[in-house]
Amino acid sequence: MNLYQTDPEFMELSENFAYKEVSGNEEIRLDDRTRYLAILATCVGAGGKEEFSVILEKALDDGIDPVAVKECVYQAVDYLGLARMREFLSLTNTVMTSHGITLPLPSQKTTDETDRFEKGLACQVEFFGEGMRESVKSGLVNYSILR
Repeated sequence: MNLYQTDPEFMELSENFAYKEVSGNEEIRLDDRTRYLAILATCVGAGGKEEFSVILEKALDDGIDPVAVKECVYQAVDYLGLARMREFLSLTNTVMTSHGITLPLPSQKTTDETDRFEKGLACQVEFFGEGMRESVKSGLVNYSILR
């Protein structure tokens, strides 16, 4: 159903809020890439499949890198689980192929199973501080890798 036809006033208010009021506020303005990725991640977290597809269309039209979008969706598995993320990965693939993007995307792999834990921990320590070195021992998944 096309909300522009059934609910034009709602769509006008929504788009004004999202694309003018929020993104136009210099105090809280994000660059386009960050803004789109934050909105897409929020849609995944909220289970908003239809809105995710709409925003992804706009993001790709505005030149957002498909690799960044895929990474955003991939990262959701750690926070939301495979069941929720898989639906969004399928939606992502559908939208990307409709935009003429060839899948799979080129590999972005920078680790393998022999160094993934160490490199991941180094990134976590860089972003979140030295406390991460000990906190990984409290998680069952990470701790099993250490043993």
